[in-house]
Amino acid sequence: IRRADGEIRWLEAHSRPRFSSDGTLEGFAGTITDITNRRLAKDQQSLLLHELQHRVKNTIATIIAIIRFSSKKSTDVAAFTKTLTNRLYAIARTHDLLTAKDWKGADLKSIIRQEIQPYAENISDRLTFEGDNPRLEASQTLALTLAIHELTTNAAKYGALSSENGHIHLRSVVDDEGQLKLEWREANGPEVVEPENKDIGFGSFLLQKVIGPDLEGTAQVQFDKSGLKWSARFPLEQD
Repeated sequence: IRRADGEIRWLEAHSRPRFSSDGTLEGFAGTITDITNRRLAKDQQSLLLHELQHRVKNTIATIIAIIRFSSKKSTDVAAFTKTLTNRLYAIARTHDLLTAKDWKGADLKSIIRQEIQPYAENISDRLTFEGDNPRLEASQTLALTLAIHELTTNAAKYGALSSENGHIHLRSVVDDEGQLKLEWREANGPEVVEPENKDIGFGSFLLQKVIGPDLEGTAQVQFDKSGLKWSARFPLEQD
């Protein structure tokens, strides 16, 4: 029904006919219940189920891509298992973070901290965060987590986190067009050696798999001798 003020309400009616002794219909007796809230809850449940199916499909697609990438770079089964396990744990940590926030996304600093935490007793000694701390949508949180996980893993193996005095500087800026620009710079680590085959390596994974299709942005990796540099730019999803 449409009320006098224009609001739409859903009603549920139950009734039984009442007859006289000679069988004449005298009227109806029953109840009319406002079930608007129940109806809205059902619609919300259907919406959430559809969204869950969408997220599961996206997560499975991401896992398949990770498996393919990991298998290309691994030299044996043990190395493949370790690399794959670590990347899947990164996804699991992100799901925990999102679940705690009712899947409403997470702020950038939380994403960074959760990936660097395993490699740093005191994060402030290892990481400097400068600039804006925007909240990212769930899909963006998952995609960016994978990128930061790859950067952190690379830093722990070959870069700033493999050195006692190594440091990471992260700068975040949201411009007037709603674009987020990230800059990751490593310092005080071993001298960086540019990989011979970049087409199937670390930089390619970040550029093609994470930043491109998932964040609809661009990214660049620079193998500067003084420390690896990574920059990315992508639009923030608007509420």
